Amino acid sequence: MSALKKVYSKEVYTSPRFDTVQIDVNLARITFKETGKGLMVKNKNGSVQGFSIAGADKKFHWPRLIL
Repeated sequence: MSALKKVYSKEVYTSPRFDTVQIDVNLARITFKETGKGLMVKNKNGSVQGFSIAGADKKFHWPRLIL
């Protein structure tokens, strides 16, 4: 995809990519690359749906997210 943009000047669509995570007790701050104009939420209450995380124990959890 990078060649399409750089060499052929084509518009290329990307999605956010994981960058870093900082963990502090019960809070994880996750940053992403390639967010375009920023991340947005459709829900009126600002909640994020469809995002889960797993620990070393391979158990998935549905966190409360703030964007």
